[in-house]
Amino acid sequence: MANDKVGGTMILTLGDGRRVKMRGDFEVDPSAYTKETEKNLDGSFAQVIKPRNYKAMMSLELSDGVTSEDLLAFDGNITIEESHTRRTHLFTDGTFTGDPKTDRMTGKTTGLAFESTVYRVI
Repeated sequence: MANDKVGGTMILTLGDGRRVKMRGDFEVDPSAYTKETEKNLDGSFAQVIKPRNYKAMMSLELSDGVTSEDLLAFDGNITIEESHTRRTHLFTDGTFTGDPKTDRMTGKTTGLAFESTVYRVI
């Protein structure tokens, strides 16, 4: 791997310029397809390829006037910048999905994902 750094400081920026603090978890489904096999009755197998959205699952700290309702109503683009790895994740033409939950002891909001039709890392 050319750049084996992972983690570090990350910032989520909505397409309208608002920034949201990220808290600890960030996972990406980087493929636009899933692939499974099914067994045929004659003993052979069939490959089943299904399209899906790109997806980013993350934990956030909602502050600065951004609520979970704001995120669920947001449609557009988001950018996630990893400052330590110098990677930028671009999710285009998407929307937030999920069932948000906030831990009032830590301020951490989980249960949200961003799904989009286009994903690039630069």
